[in-house]
Amino acid sequence: MIGGWFPLINSVGLPLEIVLHHFQTQGLVPDWPDFIEEALKCDWNPHSLRTRIENSVGDVYGPDHKQEVLKRYDIYLNTRM
Repeated sequence: MIGGWFPLINSVGLPLEIVLHHFQTQGLVPDWPDFIEEALKCDWNPHSLRTRIENSVGDVYGPDHKQEVLKRYDIYLNTRM
């Protein structure tokens, strides 16, 4: 699992789907809780963040994986302290 990659999206400006595609080709698994927490700390809107994840994960990993990531996103947001 790889964390600490939020700055690639937020500061460097790489598209999320490009980063995810690189992870996929390298056999890396994104640490979604880390990414979500970093995005929220930078005042990203949770709804916009979810939409961005939905579109990018769907493009890179397909609809089944997208649905699983979104389900976990919703659970994570509803249970985080």
